[in-house]
Amino acid sequence: LIGDRDLHGDLIAVDRNFQNRGIGKKLLDLMMKEAAKRNYENITMHAKKGPSSRMVERLSPQFAGDCPNFFGTGDDYVFYKLRLGTFKTPF
Repeated sequence: LIGDRDLHGDLIAVDRNFQNRGIGKKLLDLMMKEAAKRNYENITMHAKKGPSSRMVERLSPQFAGDCPNFFGTGDDYVFYKLRLGTFKTPF
């Protein structure tokens, strides 16, 4: 899944007190722009099912797999691969 020209976006988190203000979208947009600037071809990432995964899915990523009970947290996550340079960010 991860190649030489792939950047793995391990964690983008926004404090609950600051959610629903577009901060996560801005952070994701910044990560994508920086990755493209550094000549990465793809970003791989995981997102918690719910608002976070829906935000990522707006970018039409390649679905890479489900991870129920992610590391024993009880939360379900989805893994994605996003090809850079094939779209304009919708944010």
